[in-house]
Amino acid sequence: MVGFLCGEGEGEVIKRQEIYMRDPFVLPVDGVYYLTGTTDKHWYGGRSDGLKIYTSTDLEHFSEPVTVFAPRDDFWSFECWWAPELHFYKGRYYIFCTFDNKQKGRKGTQILVSDSALGSFEPLVDQLVTNEEWECLDATLYVEDSVPYAVYCREWTKIYNGEIYVQRLSADLKTKLGPPLLLFDAKSAPWTVGLNNHDANKFDDYITDGPYLHRTKSGRLLMIWSSFSKDGYTVGIAASDDGSVLGPWKHLEKPLFTGDGGHAMLFRDFEGRLRMALHVNNSELGKEHPRFMYVREEDDTLVCEGGE
Repeated sequence: MVGFLCGEGEGEVIKRQEIYMRDPFVLPVDGVYYLTGTTDKHWYGGRSDGLKIYTSTDLEHFSEPVTVFAPRDDFWSFECWWAPELHFYKGRYYIFCTFDNKQKGRKGTQILVSDSALGSFEPLVDQLVTNEEWECLDATLYVEDSVPYAVYCREWTKIYNGEIYVQRLSADLKTKLGPPLLLFDAKSAPWTVGLNNHDANKFDDYITDGPYLHRTKSGRLLMIWSSFSKDGYTVGIAASDDGSVLGPWKHLEKPLFTGDGGHAMLFRDFEGRLRMALHVNNSELGKEHPRFMYVREEDDTLVCEGGE
């Protein structure tokens, strides 16, 4: 019998491929995998159904989802809730999630906090962890030498060439310390191609999505991130020249994954194997679901081994 943890009582077991989800993120804790991601099928407009977390013990069979944060009158965003990430930091659970309010022209990542992985969650502070003056998304938490940073994307929509920045944070994650530092832009990677979202005659929109950092056993710092290549939605790799999140960064020639999927992150399963969570079927809207691939470190980079 498959076991799983369900925060709202017993319910039906849901198979991984039956879960509609973009941008999956997995946090393994004490024998349980906590899975979250973008679950609104109307993810580019309309009222959000709330942030949800699934639980599993085998990454194939999941509990019914628990809603851990829902739209409410005293919160500034009700639409386009994207790419939540669940992190455990200094004894508490934090969700980094991208929120939008088209009427207010505000779009960026805000941090939520809870004492439990299954919530409920509340805003940590009433401000974005990303730059308030830009359209931003997909902030992830990275801690280096006990210093927390947010690594995030500046959206391509107004600048046509998406960028990735790093922002130092205070130890309690409540305050941005200093200005954000540009790490690289989408066009600088050798494998990216432009899209024609702005102009049907021009392929000049270059996208940055979903940065996630991983330090290899040898100490090399890598970043996986997503954009588009000639093969569709793609996961690429960048490496820090000096081993610091502050860079400088250089792109590796060969992408990690080119199978119409992306917005990936890395975690170790309870057998100690390195896994990559990403969504597949990116081009088939409404059919996106999470996939958990095996990856390995080889020659100081990452290589996909396939599998679910």
